[in-house]
Amino acid sequence: MFKTLVWATDGSAAADRALPCLRSLAGAGGTQVVAVHCVEFVIGPHIGGLPVHFGQTELSAKIEQQVAQLREDGIDARLEVLGNPGDGAARTIARAARDVGADLIVVGTRGRSPTLELLLGSVTQRLLHTAHCPVVVVPLGTEPPA
Repeated sequence: MFKTLVWATDGSAAADRALPCLRSLAGAGGTQVVAVHCVEFVIGPHIGGLPVHFGQTELSAKIEQQVAQLREDGIDARLEVLGNPGDGAARTIARAARDVGADLIVVGTRGRSPTLELLLGSVTQRLLHTAHCPVVVVPLGTEPPA
């Protein structure tokens, strides 16, 4: 049914909660999954003039492992790690989805930073307004399928 799905992930529990839904939608054959992770630049302390990415190494490793597991399970999956050039994560994800010809974007409802969400608005909320294709939003309280 779907040729290309995008899983927008920040490595949070909410993004992880969307993974079973993604697996179900991808099915057993022919659907490509592109995991999109936006590296967020932290405003504030810098080391040697470079922005600090707290926990980025661990997050990237976790997401790479999740994508590898999708491949092991027979799903054609790959990871795109994108910088966030000040356009915002939602626009970056929407642009990536358009670039890969996504039929659908799967995302969780709440990411790593509730404080930033209150100040800047939810990435998921913004994605609903900027994506060129349908967006499936998986609530944090959703129980994954057995």
